[in-house]
Amino acid sequence: IFDIGNGICEWNPGKLTNKVITSPGQQKEMLDLVFRHSDWHELDKGMITLETAIANAVRRSSSDPAQIEALYRGIPASLVPRPEIIATIHDLASRGFPLYVLSNMQRHAWEYLSARYSFWTVFKGIVVSYQINLIKPDPEIFRYIIDKYALAPAETLFLDDMMDNINAASAFGLKTIHVVNTDDYITRLYNVIGAKRH
Repeated sequence: IFDIGNGICEWNPGKLTNKVITSPGQQKEMLDLVFRHSDWHELDKGMITLETAIANAVRRSSSDPAQIEALYRGIPASLVPRPEIIATIHDLASRGFPLYVLSNMQRHAWEYLSARYSFWTVFKGIVVSYQINLIKPDPEIFRYIIDKYALAPAETLFLDDMMDNINAASAFGLKTIHVVNTDDYITRLYNVIGAKRH
């Protein structure tokens, strides 16, 4: 089971913020305003719309509303697939490994990614948080994917860059790999499943 942000695509809020905002002091404010606010989780859960999140952030800040909106709307395109991971996904699928996605993601980001890239078809199942109003590390989202696809936890490997999510998956008996950097995690992935790296 792959996470999208840093599991399949690059996810770097700081890089995106620096691209939109030039002032270092304002960059930190924007990170707090957008990515570290509770509205971020509400967007991931599908409980508020993008427009509501933008309006709320504009009300909370004296920063330029256009920059706040540009930051939110820049999120989808900032999620760029990592070629070595895409190659790995195709390799594993060609060997018959059933692949899944479990990701915290907002509607506008997923609609962009699912329309732009064709590699999603190699996955046997995709669970995106906003569609079911649950986010990791809520145990219920792990129960959901396990039940929906009749997965055997002890035979299932979960990859994620957030330790809270790794711990939650482990509590369900899933094998896990904490994603720290791309090359290391791909190597560990092949080692765990006992396959030779392509």
